[in-house]
Amino acid sequence: MNPTNPMNSTNPTNPMNPTNPMNSTNPTNPMNSTNPTNPTNPTNPMNSTNPMNSTNPMNPTNPTNPTNPTNPMNPTNSTNSTNPTNSTNSTNPTNPTNKLVITVALTGAEMSRADNPNLPLSPEEIADAACEAFRAGAAIAHVHARDKAGESTQDAKIYRRIIEEIEDRCNMIVQLSIGGAVGMSPEERSAPLALKPEMATLTTGTVNFGDGVFLNPQSVIERFATAMKESRIKPEIEIFDVGMITTALRLVKKGLLAKPLHFDFVMGVPGGVAGTVENLLHMVGMIPTGSTWQVAGIGRHQLPLATTAIVLGGHVRVGFEDNIYYTKGVLAKSNAQLVERVVRIAQELGREIATPDEARQILGISCGH
Repeated sequence: MNPTNPMNSTNPTNPMNPTNPMNSTNPTNPMNSTNPTNPTNPTNPMNSTNPMNSTNPMNPTNPTNPTNPTNPMNPTNSTNSTNPTNSTNSTNPTNPTNKLVITVALTGAEMSRADNPNLPLSPEEIADAACEAFRAGAAIAHVHARDKAGESTQDAKIYRRIIEEIEDRCNMIVQLSIGGAVGMSPEERSAPLALKPEMATLTTGTVNFGDGVFLNPQSVIERFATAMKESRIKPEIEIFDVGMITTALRLVKKGLLAKPLHFDFVMGVPGGVAGTVENLLHMVGMIPTGSTWQVAGIGRHQLPLATTAIVLGGHVRVGFEDNIYYTKGVLAKSNAQLVERVVRIAQELGREIATPDEARQILGISCGH
């Protein structure tokens, strides 16, 4: 009971004395939970659970608060990609980039009337087939020319006739093939570039093509890319295998290709990349942000890959060059029939079809053409 005894509860130095500042029950003790300066006190502004703490995720002024209008993840924020009013939202009906661009590959270099008697060959037949496909929903006509014997040719005069015949009939983007046919020289293949079409194909690598070799050395690729750049022709970068994407990106670094790029993934050619959804997803993941792409599935791969591209937000190429059948063993009646099917699937999946003028906007085709 001696007041000087440290253990006496009345001794001010006794930790158990309520008046001792170190006593946890003393309101002046910083460790007392009722002390406003105690970090664990809910009323302390520094307490992370205090709604007024600016670091509290639930604080309405906290930029990370989902209800904060400035939070990019807030659905009401105009910059949120999920906001229907955001012009970059792919679901916004006013965003033209959500529309599907359909290319029709009318003839190719390999098919013959023996394969499908409905194959268009003359400039007039090719133009008729192109504009029939246009009325069905195609925006781009991918053109290979044939001579009077029905053989593949890169004769610029014949290509000029085809372009003129199409332009007389409908407002399509005409895309010329600079691939030509296996075995043609680079000089032969590039001759139609003198016509300065809106688009032309640029294959960025060599690939086995059935029993032949589609030869594209680096020097030839760069020569073609330079000619297209000088004539303001929009290249469609034809990709037959994964490594060709890497080559295309090197051309960007060299200044021979300008972004945004447009890729055509040709899948299912014997000797090229297999026509699987897994391969398509891999290649789409390799291209630069802001690029556009389409898929051209060969033979039986055409329909499943086209449907996948529609769902993924890509674009689609169909036509006799890639597939002459409508269903297994049943020849397609026309290129337009293949286009009509893609349009029907796209509509069921909620994607509108791009007109040629909308396709020009989507692909960034120069106003000079």
